[in-house]
Amino acid sequence: AHMNALENASGSDECIVNTAGGAIFWFTIMTTIGYGNTAPITPGGRLLVYFMGFVSILAFTAVMGHAGYILLVIVDDFFYRTNLKKLTEGFLAVLFWLCMLILWILVLAGISVLYTRDRYGDGHDLEKGFWWAFISVTTVGFGDVYIPHDVFRAGDMFYVPLILLLGFVMLANFLYKLSDFILGIYRRNFASHTNDEGLGSILYQNRKNASTDEEVEVGNSNDGKVTFPISLDNNNNSVEDNNHIKGDERDDNDVQPGIEMVVPVQTQDVSYENENIGNL
Repeated sequence: AHMNALENASGSDECIVNTAGGAIFWFTIMTTIGYGNTAPITPGGRLLVYFMGFVSILAFTAVMGHAGYILLVIVDDFFYRTNLKKLTEGFLAVLFWLCMLILWILVLAGISVLYTRDRYGDGHDLEKGFWWAFISVTTVGFGDVYIPHDVFRAGDMFYVPLILLLGFVMLANFLYKLSDFILGIYRRNFASHTNDEGLGSILYQNRKNASTDEEVEVGNSNDGKVTFPISLDNNNNSVEDNNHIKGDERDDNDVQPGIEMVVPVQTQDVSYENENIGNL
């Protein structure tokens, strides 16, 4: 039937350009799913895939990398704020993102069942939908189950690619947490020292830097607040050797300029370098 359609195609006005089908076809190219149900056979079509397809794959990779990073920062920050730090690293983090990936594949499977029932009247079952979701999210794309171009509509482009992209993000974050977990085991057991920093440590360092760079604006000196400049080393730890503060004594000559920290103090008489400066 396919060959007869090709042989009998006249190329006249009776032929209709399937824009929606072309859009989902190009989506499978840029995401490297490549179901295989449609492929270019002309030199011009293959030349287009050679150049524009390659550029699209690079752009897709960059976008998904940033999207995965943003989602990971948001989720990890939420866990830190809710005292669920254990879910940001180690085996629990791997397990969490694996569960999120499986749950999202189940969501995709359910959507595919409803989609095929709406377009065909007799859709496939949940098992077949799960298989389609798995080979799509992992970009395997065997081609035994795929999105048919003839029933794909322009409105479908507003949600079908989106739910698949979220699946890609779940997979990327799971793979990152898994690799970071394996690398952590290697560092603890086989490597005495390594300078490699995982994304988790970078995220933690960024949060630490943000917390030390912020100045707590809680009042002025009349409200019982005093500002002390401190210096930080490369690890954002205070350099105590350069900040000699013992009780009421402080060597101002040894203090290096750095970050100012507002510290609330109770109203009392204090001395500065053995010189009474009055009531704060």
